[in-house]
Amino acid sequence: MGISESLGGMKNKVDEINSAFGSFSSMMEGFGVKIAPEVEQAMSGVSQALGGATQFAEAYAKKDPVGMIAGGLETISGIGNTLSAFFGGNDDAKLQREIERHQKNIERLQRAYD
Repeated sequence: MGISESLGGMKNKVDEINSAFGSFSSMMEGFGVKIAPEVEQAMSGVSQALGGATQFAEAYAKKDPVGMIAGGLETISGIGNTLSAFFGGNDDAKLQREIERHQKNIERLQRAYD
């Protein structure tokens, strides 16, 4: 098995992971379970990192320095997005959920007074 076959297999695995997560998310939403935005962002980051690693490896096999740099940057960006999903890079989403919770409480109070 050569490098090209290995890279093709790696790319197929990345695509399968992306597809599996999309299917899982859709299935859970069909059951009424919403996937946390942090988990979605983390999975997106993992997918981005794996895609970047694949791009880097393909460029390395072709001795393409520009492609290697692009793949490396994509991998680093994906890792950063994954980490920020779990360690506070998602403050806007948390604030939005808190605002929605307060709005629901206000609506309940209004109904109680009516």
